Amino acid sequence: MEQTLHVSEIFLWSDQLQERAQHVARGKVVAEFWSGRGPDKVPYGLIHDWIAAAFLPATTIQQIFAVIQDYDSPQKDLYPGGDRLEADSA
Repeated sequence: MEQTLHVSEIFLWSDQLQERAQHVARGKVVAEFWSGRGPDKVPYGLIHDWIAAAFLPATTIQQIFAVIQDYDSPQKDLYPGGDRLEADSA
């Protein structure tokens, strides 16, 4: 992450590529591995290091923190449209 501060004058990751910025502006959530190559392997596990961007119009940072810090909230509250991400149990 430190390197990206000095490589580009564009601060937001989502704005560093025009296609990525367009997806975010259209309301899509864009995510990828920070390293660009997948999770790092360690003995008996993996390290997942993701970066993502989303545009949430008419939303305050307080509203966002209220949702992402409410770990005990049922999934249905976090995904009102009914779409849920299911973890791979492989």
